[in-house]
Amino acid sequence: MQGRGDAYVQDYVLLSSQASSNKDIKIVGQPFTQEPYGIGLKHDDTTFKDFINKFLVTIQDEGQWTQVWKTTLGTVTDADAPKPPAIGSVPGS
Repeated sequence: MQGRGDAYVQDYVLLSSQASSNKDIKIVGQPFTQEPYGIGLKHDDTTFKDFINKFLVTIQDEGQWTQVWKTTLGTVTDADAPKPPAIGSVPGS
């Protein structure tokens, strides 16, 4: 926007947020890194963790994961919805 470069790389969600509020920013291509995000829970709260995990599996299985992508980040990028991460695939999860 300042004319100092043609492109830049940033965290995908932050870049998408900027693109949603500035029509001059265009996101192109597929993400080329994996940036795991998580849902913070009280340590050892297995009941709530099980509830969250069941909810995540449900929205993935019923196609809502992809629909949420299309109506949020998908509105500012030409990338396809990413494959949902496997539950428990990130250390500490």
